Amino acid sequence: MFEKLLKFSVIFLFVFLLASCQPHQERKQQFVDKDLESIDEISDQIEELIEDEKSIFYGLYSPFEVSQIFERIGAVYTPQILNPIRKSSQYSSSSKIALNLGVYGVDLSYIEMFNHPQDGLNYMLVINKLARELGIPEEILIIPLESFLNLLMKII
Repeated sequence: MFEKLLKFSVIFLFVFLLASCQPHQERKQQFVDKDLESIDEISDQIEELIEDEKSIFYGLYSPFEVSQIFERIGAVYTPQILNPIRKSSQYSSSSKIALNLGVYGVDLSYIEMFNHPQDGLNYMLVINKLARELGIPEEILIIPLESFLNLLMKII
């Protein structure tokens, strides 16, 4: 009798455990489904952000387009709007040097657009000086410098 009771208890316990595992599995599946829905929502949001970014980047003009706009409106070279070279020694922190390195780069593009080689050379020298202060390797600066010098030779 004890053996029958033991077998019955083991079978009952096994069936009970098996039955109790099923809802747990369903709960796991519900969590997985919710996670998948969240992932889908996040993916949709990321895709929307990417599309928004594309439209932002598409809205920027290329240097060629900017030069065409300047030509079309009859813009004239105005050196007063440039960041003065004499200020280049006033920048002491790395962040100010880096920021103004970018400003001088934009100024150089503006100068090149209007074919002012002497001003361009002066700005290129300042750009090289600031880049050295930031520890930018000279190898990175050689290609733009050679390109600028080739352009300068064509103009002169």
